[in-house]
Amino acid sequence: MSIHSKIREVEDTYDRIKLLKDAYKDQTAYLITAGPSLTKLDREKLLEKLEGKLVIACKQSYEFVKEVATFHLMSCYSYQPYEYYSEDTIVHWQLTAMNAQNEVNRIQNEWKHRADIMIPCYSTPWIPMERTTAFTREFDNWLAYSEGKAIWGPGIMYESGFPLALHLGVNKIVTIGWDIGDLSKFKEENGYKLGDDWHNEHATELYKIKADGGPDYRELKETIDCTKEMYDWFLDKKVEVHILSDISPADKRFKRITLDDIPFFISCPKLERNQLETTIGTEGYEFIADEDIWQFENKLDGWRSQQIVKSNLWKTIDVDNYVCVDSDQFFIRNFFETDFLHPSDTPYSLVHENKEVQQYEKLLLGKNYRENNYVKAVQAYRSTFSQPKHSKIYDFGPPPYIWSTAVWQHFEDNVLLPNDLNFETFQIGFETHYRIPFREAITYGEYLLASRIIPIHPTSGLFKFYHWKEMYDFEQETKLGLEENIKENFLGITLQSNWS
Repeated sequence: MSIHSKIREVEDTYDRIKLLKDAYKDQTAYLITAGPSLTKLDREKLLEKLEGKLVIACKQSYEFVKEVATFHLMSCYSYQPYEYYSEDTIVHWQLTAMNAQNEVNRIQNEWKHRADIMIPCYSTPWIPMERTTAFTREFDNWLAYSEGKAIWGPGIMYESGFPLALHLGVNKIVTIGWDIGDLSKFKEENGYKLGDDWHNEHATELYKIKADGGPDYRELKETIDCTKEMYDWFLDKKVEVHILSDISPADKRFKRITLDDIPFFISCPKLERNQLETTIGTEGYEFIADEDIWQFENKLDGWRSQQIVKSNLWKTIDVDNYVCVDSDQFFIRNFFETDFLHPSDTPYSLVHENKEVQQYEKLLLGKNYRENNYVKAVQAYRSTFSQPKHSKIYDFGPPPYIWSTAVWQHFEDNVLLPNDLNFETFQIGFETHYRIPFREAITYGEYLLASRIIPIHPTSGLFKFYHWKEMYDFEQETKLGLEENIKENFLGITLQSNWS
């Protein structure tokens, strides 16, 4: 018998709460709230990922995930009626202590709304803000849920969402749409911060009613600030909390994930591992030492050695395709497998003419793109791979690079090994012969054009790439470089390390 059926066999709401204790022990709870980032997700893909999982939907987020919702959390604020997709969904109401009986009567008689569990807060919503969990940081209050009590947060995530997940016994919580709010959406008037186009869980197209208002500046600031202590509390309780949101201001130590949960690796020399872990910690990635990817026979500088490491990663991890992100790059919005893979599961290929850089190079630096080393390198590779030298000059970057293991494997089997070469000796021989810098992106791109090992689905750069400080300054002055403008067309930003 399912837990949904069991709780309906008993009448008392507290007995129902007892039945839920550790009902999903050591599982993952997907805690959904209706922040703006939720509606940016591919709903069908999200439903596919959540099928058969423990899904806790807060308020209006239910409409987005109703087909898979295990629980639906409600309060008597911002009420709207619901028609439930499945009888298995457990409907959970959070009541105010002083009006609990009136609210029960309203739910059952006036609204005639389903209610499987009705749990009161043990304090009123009009208590001083300083006594809410966000202000006190007393997250142990959440454990009172097992006694049939809730505590004011403020907000349903703090009052019912996290407490219910913990009561169910999960060891991992994935929040989706938990955007909290944006402090910049406030204006100052007579010494007070007032909401101006505020947004939090209430401010999305999912809401079919008008909310009564948003949080004041102080409330929102404390709700954001308390996530620092919240992270430590969850760590102590051995519960992982991951965030799927590209705008959440929660503590940066919470692991950010994507809908596709793409594996993430970081590589650096063994001697730099301690510095890496001191800087970013050990969570959220798998470490691979450069030396475990490639054993160098020659002493090469960092720029040349990192090219070899990236180009040979496929020998160390079992993947068909991978994306190489450099340390001077950062994502500014959510990304998905579909950003990198064509519907045929073939990776997109960075193949374009890079006309923007040609413009900027002439405007800001007074240089001719077609006379630089890049163009000379392309022509050298075309000679190496017996291809026409004078067709259009393509760019195969900038990073992040999207690479197919099949292409690198074919390059090794058909170019390197027959000539008794490895990637390192090929790089050194190329630079010695042509007297121009080796470039891994051109190696991959020109070999792909020559061999056609995989179908070519062209794309331009994934990140806004600032090659020079002059380019960055120009776009800041013209507002082209504002992050909200950049994220319309790019997944991230690169501030090239040779100047930034």
